[in-house]
Formats: sequence, structure tokens, C-alpha cells
Amino acid sequence: LVLRSEVYVNNIWWPVFVVLGEAVAIILVAYYLNFKRDLQAGLIQPRPGRKDASPFLRSPFSLALRLMRSAIIAWSVGMLVLGMSYGSVLGDLEAFFESNELIKSMLPSSGQGFTLTEQFLTLLMSIISIFGTVPALQILLKLKGEEKRDRCEHLLAGAVSRTRLLAGFLVISIAVSIIMQFLTVLGLWAAGSIVMEQPISFSRMISAAFVYMPAMWTMIGLTVLLIGFYPKATGFVWLYLIFAFFVVYLGRALQLPEWTAELTPFGHIPQIPVDDMNFVT
Repeated sequence: LVLRSEVYVNNIWWPVFVVLGEAVAIILVAYYLNFKRDLQAGLIQPRPGRKDASPFLRSPFSLALRLMRSAIIAWSVGMLVLGMSYGSVLGDLEAFFESNELIKSMLPSSGQGFTLTEQFLTLLMSIISIFGTVPALQILLKLKGEEKRDRCEHLLAGAVSRTRLLAGFLVISIAVSIIMQFLTVLGLWAAGSIVMEQPISFSRMISAAFVYMPAMWTMIGLTVLLIGFYPKATGFVWLYLIFAFFVVYLGRALQLPEWTAELTPFGHIPQIPVDDMNFVT
């Protein structure tokens, strides 16, 4: 009881003054070091760079991969965690949907004969696909940003053509779209298998997710078209993607006409497993 009153009742000030003293000491040392260093330089001598470039930096493709390496890793981890977060709630969806008419109105109308979790999976995959499109578009727009800052001139002045430079970013963008879908489904399936009594098979989840690849590649193609034809309008792809998210995710709940979703490539994709596969689309 005495210990509890000392912790939760009495104010002990000496730790505060210790922290303040440490802060003052650190600030004084920082000012001293800043006074000693030369302008535009640090106190630690930088090590010289490599005499020759790494073999992974000798092509436009490897350069693009190096520029976007950190972003790709961050997005990969983020999409895996996103899939796991969605998968962790799959076990309670049936009970939750039964008492939530708003969420049920967002599910596909052709879902008779399927569980509410399977119907929700179709909506979830469309949203995941839109999220996974973001890093793919960022990679392409990185090239536009590099060009705007005049960082591509020393490449294009040599033997590298504009087509080859753009192709390097395009290949990585397509590969990233595939990786994002796979990692998200992997996290979704792994977490869902733990919490569900009858888990959805990994193959069914993969089919439901990868059927959206053509829609994602359509967005990538539109971005490439704008970069090559009218670079000033590349910001339009973000507005278009936001519009796609709005009409696909909230279209049924807001009772928007079906054609609003069909204005986006995501609105034409069959919703596996509720819908039948449509290879023509």
C-alpha cells in the first residue's frame, strides 16, 4: 500500500530534472560539433565510392529497381500486413454480417448459394487490387519525376533510348503488381486459416485475386500512355483510381447505377468465386 501511494499519488520531480539536464547537455554538444565542422560537410570522413558501378546498375532496368527498392520493400510488408489484418476477422464475419444490413447491401447480388464470407471475399479482392495498383503506378510515375528534375538527361544522351528506359520501369511495375497481389493473398489466407473453422482454400483466394490483374495492368497501361503522350496529365490516374475505389467499394451501398462501376476496369472483372469466369472480359 505504501509503494502504491508513492507511485500513484506523490509527484517525484527529480527524474524530470535529470531528463532536462540530459537534454541541455546534448544540445550543447550538438552546437559545439556544428561549430567545428566545415560547411556542407560532416565530422566523419565519407568513404570513397566504388570505382566501377555494380553489375546491378548497368541497365535502365537495374537502375529503376535500385531507385524503387525501398518503396517496393515497404509496400510488400504493408500489403502482407493488410492481408493478415483482413484475414484475422474472417472467422467472425458471418455473425457480424447477419446483423449489419449496410454491409450486406455492399455484397454481390448474385451470391446466392455462397456463404457471406465468400461473398465478402469478392468485395475484398477488388479493394485489395486497387490498393496493390498504387505501388505499381508509383514506379512508373517515378520516371516522370526523374525526368522533371532533369536526372534522365545523362542516360538519354548516351546509348539508352527513351523506349528502353520506360520499358525498364514498366517491367518492374508489372512485376510489382503480381507480387503485391500474391503477398496480400498469402497474408489473408494465413490469418484466415487460423481463425476460420472451415478455411477458404488458398487456390480459391488466388483465383479471386489474380483475376483482377488485367484491371491493374489497364491502369498501368493508361499511366504509360499519359507519360508518353501527355505527361502533364499523369495526375489523372490518381483521380481515376480514387473514383474506382469509391464506386467499387461504396457503389452498391449508395445505390449508384451499375454503369458507374463499369467506367473503371475493376467494374468489368468477374467476381470469383461468386461469378463464373469470363475470359473474354
